[in-house]
Amino acid sequence: MKLSKSEKKRLRREQHLEKLQSKTAATKDPTKTTLKSLFDLKRFLVSNIPFILLLVLISAAAFSYSLSGDFVTADDVPGYVENPQVRDLPGSLKSGVIQKIVFALNYALFKNNPIPLHIYSLTIHLLNVIFVFVISYMMFGKKISAISTLLFSIHPTVVESVAWISGMNYLHQTVFLNSMMLMYLLYKNSRNVKYLYLSILFFILPIFVLQPTLIMTFPLIIIVMDQVVLKRNIDLRSLKEYILFILSGTAFFFYYLKSATEGRVSSLQSEYGLDPTQATPWLNRLPYTFYKTILLLIFPKNLSIFHEGEAISLGLVVLSSLLLLTIIILYPKHRIISGLLIMVIVSILPTISPVQLTSFMAERYLYIGTAFFCMILALVINGIQKRSGSLNIAPILTAVILSLYFIRTVDRTVDWHSSKNLWLATSVVAKNSARVYNNLGDAYASEKEFENSINAFKKAIELKPGYTDAMHNLALTYLQTGQYDPAKEYFNMALETDPNYIGAPKANEILTLMQQKNL
Repeated sequence: MKLSKSEKKRLRREQHLEKLQSKTAATKDPTKTTLKSLFDLKRFLVSNIPFILLLVLISAAAFSYSLSGDFVTADDVPGYVENPQVRDLPGSLKSGVIQKIVFALNYALFKNNPIPLHIYSLTIHLLNVIFVFVISYMMFGKKISAISTLLFSIHPTVVESVAWISGMNYLHQTVFLNSMMLMYLLYKNSRNVKYLYLSILFFILPIFVLQPTLIMTFPLIIIVMDQVVLKRNIDLRSLKEYILFILSGTAFFFYYLKSATEGRVSSLQSEYGLDPTQATPWLNRLPYTFYKTILLLIFPKNLSIFHEGEAISLGLVVLSSLLLLTIIILYPKHRIISGLLIMVIVSILPTISPVQLTSFMAERYLYIGTAFFCMILALVINGIQKRSGSLNIAPILTAVILSLYFIRTVDRTVDWHSSKNLWLATSVVAKNSARVYNNLGDAYASEKEFENSINAFKKAIELKPGYTDAMHNLALTYLQTGQYDPAKEYFNMALETDPNYIGAPKANEILTLMQQKNL
C-alpha cells in the first residue's frame, strides 16, 4: 500500500527518534548497562578469551628478554642476594608482607635463581593488564577498552616495575587498586552494598600485606573516578558513599604513615645518601615532577632508574604548568579526559610531598598512572577517527603507537638485564647524577674492569664533593688492585668528611690492618 506524504514524514520522524534514542543509550553512563556481578564478570572474561590471549602473547613477546635478567645492584643484590631475611621462610610468612614471602619462597625453592621471580612479576603485570581491560570496558565500552589495554600492556614506562625484581611491590599495589576500582564499579552498577565493602577491604588489606608507598592515594582515585569521570556533574549528595574510604584513608594517614615516613627518611639517609633536610626546595621539585610525568608518558624515550641532575629552568616550569592548565581548559567540554589527568596526578601525590620521601620522579611511580594515560590516548584516538569519518584511522594509529612502544620496551628490557647495562644506560640519561656513577663503578668492579670502575667513582665524587659512599668504594677498588696509597687516601677522606658514615667501621678496620702490615 502506498503511503501518503504525511505518513512518510511521520515514519521518518519515528525512525529518526529511534536512532536518537539508540545513540543516547550508547553514550549514557556505561556503568549503568554493563557488568553488575561477579558472574557477569566471569562471563565477560570467558567471552573475551581470544583478546586476552592476544594481550598475553604481545606482553610475553615484549618482556621475554627480561625473564633471563640478573639480580641488579639497584636493590636486588642487597634486598635479595645479601638479605638474610630471604633465607628465613617462617619469619617471612609471619611478617605477612607479600614481597618478603615471594622472595623467601623463591629462595627456598630455587635459591639465587632470578628467573622464577621475573616470571612471577610478568604474571602479576598480566593480571593488571586484564584488570585494566575490564575496568576500562566498564567505564568506556569495549573499543576504548581494547585500545587502552593494548597500549598499557607494553607501554615503556611499565618496564621498570616488571623487569626489576625489587619493583614488584608496585605491581602488587596496582592489583589491590584495580580490585578496589572493580568492586566499586560493580557496586555502582548493581547498588549491591557487598561490593562497596569489598572495595573498602581491598584498600585496607594492602596496608598490612605490602610495603605501602602509593596506597594513601587510592581513596582519592576512587572519588575522582566517580565524581569527575563517571558523572556528568559533581554530586555532593553521593559523598556519603565515600565515608568509609575517607575514614579508613584518614586513619591510615595519621596512625600508619607517620611511622612509615620516619622509616623512609631514615632509609633515604642510610641507604641512598639522600638527606631530606638538604633536599631540593619543594617549589623546585614540583615543576620537575610534573614535567617528567608528561614527558615519560607521552614520549617514553629517555628512560632511567634515576631522573635527577637536571637544572630547573623557566621553560621546564612553563611546561609543567601546562599540565594543570590543560586540566582546567579541558574540564568543561572534555570532562572525562580532564578527570583521567587528575587521576594520573593523584596517583603520584607521594612524589610531591613537602618532605621528600621519594625520588623526584621514577617510572615505577607511574605504573598506575600509565593505565589512566592509556585510557586518555584511546579516547583521543577514537575522537580522531570520529572526526575523520574513516573506520581505519583508529586501528592504524593504535598499530603505529603499539609498534613504537614494543620496540622501546624490548630495548629497555636489555637495559635491565644486568647491572652494567642498567647503569651504563642510566648514565646516558642522568648525566649529572652522582648516584649513577657510584653504581656504575660498582658494576664495573664486579666484572673486574677496575680502570673503568675507578673513573666512574671519581666522576661521582666530582659531581658530588663529599660523597662518602663513592670515596669508600673508590678506596676499596684501589685496594683490590694493590694501590695502597690512594686506597688509604680515600678511606681517610671519607672518614674526615663523615666519621659516622655507614662504611666507617669497615674503613677503620681496613686502615688498622694496613698499618699493622705496613702497607
